[in-house]
Amino acid sequence: MKKLIVLTMLGFLTACMDNHNSDYLSSSSYSTHQTIKVKVISRREVTVSRDDGVIGVGAGAAIGGLAGSSITDSEAEKTILTIGGAILGGMVGDSIEKEGSKIKANEYVLEKSDGSLITVVIKDGSFRKGDKAYLIMGKKPVLRLID
Repeated sequence: MKKLIVLTMLGFLTACMDNHNSDYLSSSSYSTHQTIKVKVISRREVTVSRDDGVIGVGAGAAIGGLAGSSITDSEAEKTILTIGGAILGGMVGDSIEKEGSKIKANEYVLEKSDGSLITVVIKDGSFRKGDKAYLIMGKKPVLRLID
């Protein structure tokens, strides 16, 4: 049983790994993307969290509501505790979901050849100030070092 759990977890982790620069999403293949030459002006580490989700809130509210309703036999108290448990559970569930979805990424400020600046957030942290690169625009932007 433990082996099955470990294999399942490894499968999920493998699926969540960052794609290499030679991999494309199916929605990006067979399409054109604007590519521009840029120079890295700055890089800083950032944390990216998922937009507001409803899974954590919903699950937390359901669990909190059930827990609150099982504390007493009084119908009046049960109603109050169910509502209070649902609210508190929803808040806790939302917090857990947000913390669990955070990933480390890098914010790059890039200078285009005309001097204008563009900012991009990607997972790849290998670029340094002064590096010259191609910025491939698209749903999932890519920076590629110029040889």
